[in-house]
Amino acid sequence: MFRRYSTNYIILSILIDGIFTVLSLYSAAYLRPIFNEMQLVKEIVDPIELQLGIYIISLIVWIGIFYSSSVYDIRNNASFFQEFSNLLFASSLGALILAGIMYLTYRNVSRLLFLLFIVQVIMATFIWRLVPWILIKFRFNDENSRAFLIIGTGKIGIELRDRIVENPQLNLSFAGFISDDKKSTENTIDAITPIKDLRNTIVSKKIQDVFITLPRDKFAAVDHLVQLLYDMPVTIWVIPDYFSLVMQRAEVEEFAGIPLLNLRAPALRKHQVLVKRIFDLILALFISPLFLAIMAVISLVLKIEGKGPVLYIQDRVGQNGRLFRMYKFRTMVIGSDIEYAGIEDVDEADIIHHKFPDDPRITKVGKILRKSSLDELPQLFNVFLGNMSFVGPRPELPWVVAGYEKWQHKRFSISPGITGWWQIMGRSDRPMHLHTEDDLYYIRNYSILLDIRILLITIGKVVKGEGAF
Repeated sequence: MFRRYSTNYIILSILIDGIFTVLSLYSAAYLRPIFNEMQLVKEIVDPIELQLGIYIISLIVWIGIFYSSSVYDIRNNASFFQEFSNLLFASSLGALILAGIMYLTYRNVSRLLFLLFIVQVIMATFIWRLVPWILIKFRFNDENSRAFLIIGTGKIGIELRDRIVENPQLNLSFAGFISDDKKSTENTIDAITPIKDLRNTIVSKKIQDVFITLPRDKFAAVDHLVQLLYDMPVTIWVIPDYFSLVMQRAEVEEFAGIPLLNLRAPALRKHQVLVKRIFDLILALFISPLFLAIMAVISLVLKIEGKGPVLYIQDRVGQNGRLFRMYKFRTMVIGSDIEYAGIEDVDEADIIHHKFPDDPRITKVGKILRKSSLDELPQLFNVFLGNMSFVGPRPELPWVVAGYEKWQHKRFSISPGITGWWQIMGRSDRPMHLHTEDDLYYIRNYSILLDIRILLITIGKVVKGEGAF
């Protein structure tokens, strides 16, 4: 069986995608005449025979886009959502580029035929990739897993072990720790082998990967360990103990031929940022007619209720710590900001809640808007402007951020959202300090499918009126 992370598996993936691309084109040409009876479809009597050039162009574009979009970079697709979000982006981009090329070259190709081809090839490339995940789920490939050792039993080593063990799709089997630190036995129940037995352990346990996770004060030993393993058939991975310095995501880059470790790499990759922005704009344009009508009605009601501005504009902390002006419908009486300091709620654990039931500052209409979350509709303008997304970390108040610890600033690595993981986990009734952990979870596990999931759950919670006040 091909190992999921092997070169053979990548070649097999390209071959299967190529076959499905050709078969989907052929099938689309065969099926096209069947749709002659449909309205607005031009009747085609004779069977369609596509030119060889169409097959060649489609094959090159489809595989080329997949390759450049990291679909075949298996180690960047360690989770189900990562792989299928990359696949969704590559398929969408491939369809757009191929449509443009066909328009400029083979304009006689039926639009319905092209649509049939796109639907079939996307379904095929999605479905066959489910097979490896099903095999992983039922552990049919345990005999082909790669055994690995971890040198070092510090925090980084233990966390690495836990993450790998929690992700069986990595197809790695933990064989134990290597360490001369006798005190480390208190930190783990796994067997610990001394460094002097490293070579024998690699041979006896058929180790294929060795991870070096030594703390900074012992990093001089790395050279010795590499020399010790130079003639052994293992892959050596060095994990530098710099993660306490990483604000967002670490990334190895090459500058003037020199490999550098970027400690402030963007939290999302370029194609993820692009997909997220396109998704936001398309969704915003789609819902704008309905939401603008609702906002017009709300504005009229607020004006009838009393004096004061319809919108409440407030500075919030956005991506990379930049301030931006966030728009909401006004739900409090005029001047409530001045009285804020004496009114916030503090629970028994000395945790501040900046939202709480029965707030005397909230107007009658404001209570309805908050309960239904309609007060947040003007944030649609923030989405159009690009300083907010539909899904993302909480757009926090500057005075709250002023009390942050350093690690909490990691949440500003992407644009804040109207909703997010923080909201579906508790909304307004969730303690403020827990929002950061929810935001960091979202950033680490981001995918376009996760965004869609959060939006659907948010709609359900808004309809039920859960946790908002």
